Amino acid sequence: MQVEEKRDISKPAAIAMMPLTSTNFEYMDKASIDKDLNCEYCTNPLVEPVSTPCKHTFCRVCIENKIKKTGGACAKPKCKNKSIALEDLTPVTERIVLNMLDRLLVKCTSCGMSNIQRGAFDKHATKICPKATVTCAAVDIKCPWSGPSDQLKQHMITCAYEQIRPVLAEIIQDNKQLKEKLQQMSEQCMKNHQVCIKELQETNQRLNTSVGELGEVLYQAKAQIKDVQTEVQQLKDLISQDKSQITELQTETQREKAEITRVDERCNKHEIQISNLAEKINSKGGGMLRRPKKTYLFIASFLFYKKRYVCISKCSTGNEHIQMSITYNC
Repeated sequence: MQVEEKRDISKPAAIAMMPLTSTNFEYMDKASIDKDLNCEYCTNPLVEPVSTPCKHTFCRVCIENKIKKTGGACAKPKCKNKSIALEDLTPVTERIVLNMLDRLLVKCTSCGMSNIQRGAFDKHATKICPKATVTCAAVDIKCPWSGPSDQLKQHMITCAYEQIRPVLAEIIQDNKQLKEKLQQMSEQCMKNHQVCIKELQETNQRLNTSVGELGEVLYQAKAQIKDVQTEVQQLKDLISQDKSQITELQTETQREKAEITRVDERCNKHEIQISNLAEKINSKGGGMLRRPKKTYLFIASFLFYKKRYVCISKCSTGNEHIQMSITYNC
């Protein structure tokens, strides 16, 4: 953050001199100046001399403008160096060369004073030259006037900006206080903003952690649901198989019931036949005793084991035996 320089505007500013250029003076007896002190581009005596990597010396302004225009070419004619950067320029620091340049005699083009050493020309232009261009002391409150230094006194008498300086000073002071207050509020807002950002980042971190944990729980729950679904499907398959078996058993049971019914009917018929036969045998029992050589034996038995009926009839006459068996399977 830049710190604005504090100054009491209720007092006039120091007189500001216009910056000097080579047009503010001219060299006296330029032909007698050593050519080694001249710029190799503009051929005038060096101003702020710098050297290039290719060992040529130029004014700083001359070589910098040349580099910017050509993209790095040396300002020396026929020099093949085409890759000079501004950072490659080295200031000339030889004291003897700088002293020789400072001792060159110049003439002020503003007041006409001659035989001024170039190194002292800035002092002449700012403090001695009556024609040096200066600005108004009220330049700090936007007075646009600039002119010769010998006219400054007359301007200051009529300068409207200088006359309203007290009022402007109060306004500017209030404005300055408002700016300082605004700066403090801005800094406080920035601090609060940073605190809010930090809290939001921490909250976001916690939420991300919670989301990760919930994601893991959800993954495990999905896996469990998948296992349960598999088990349910297996149970459904088993139930389906059991239903099929039950259906088959019910069908078989129906068949067995029907078979049992048929067997019962046949058994009833056989019982009737056996009863009739037994009655016949009993009714003929007396005759059989009068005939000893002929003996009849009838044995009838019914066996019922689980779902099986057996009916056996045996008849014997002398040495001959007849066996009959009837088996019914349900």
